[in-house]
Amino acid sequence: MTKQIGLFLFILVAACSSMAQKSQSVFFGQASGITGQNTAYVDTGLTSEVSKLKSENKAFNLSLWSTLIPTITIVASPLGLIAGPSMGYFYGGAPGRGWLGIGIRTAGVGGMIVSFAASWDCSGSECGTGLAFFTLGAAITVGSAIYDIATVKSIVRKHNQSLRKTGWMITPKFLAKHKAGILELRLRF
Repeated sequence: MTKQIGLFLFILVAACSSMAQKSQSVFFGQASGITGQNTAYVDTGLTSEVSKLKSENKAFNLSLWSTLIPTITIVASPLGLIAGPSMGYFYGGAPGRGWLGIGIRTAGVGGMIVSFAASWDCSGSECGTGLAFFTLGAAITVGSAIYDIATVKSIVRKHNQSLRKTGWMITPKFLAKHKAGILELRLRF
């Protein structure tokens, strides 16, 4: 069962990570500096700012449904509670925030497991401490999941705003027709 949960987590993270990666696209435009003619070129990674903007609603839905669907199945509920709320962060360009949430929820579930194991053979009033730690671990896990789902839209909004700031970037391009590479300078103001 542990292997199945691990495999499910791997597939879930890989799927959301691949959704967040940029794919190569062919654009038509002026290839200045090479021929001066309109020609096709391949964007090798840095696409236009408009295509980098992420949907707040899509991030929210990824976090919500990646949490609820595994939780409903009961067997995968720890996985849904640990990794599910972070899926919107991986999509939305904030993987560090996603991993932080996974770490917090893993610590909460770990606390639940340790307290359960420590109070396995207790009886009567001896079980109070184990129950308190179990409840604390559950509160950390569920509270972190709810917080991450509730705040994913604002994190994606901040990410999108950071892409709109002024600045410059150099983008490598490949001219398919001429089999040559160029560097494109983009200015944002």
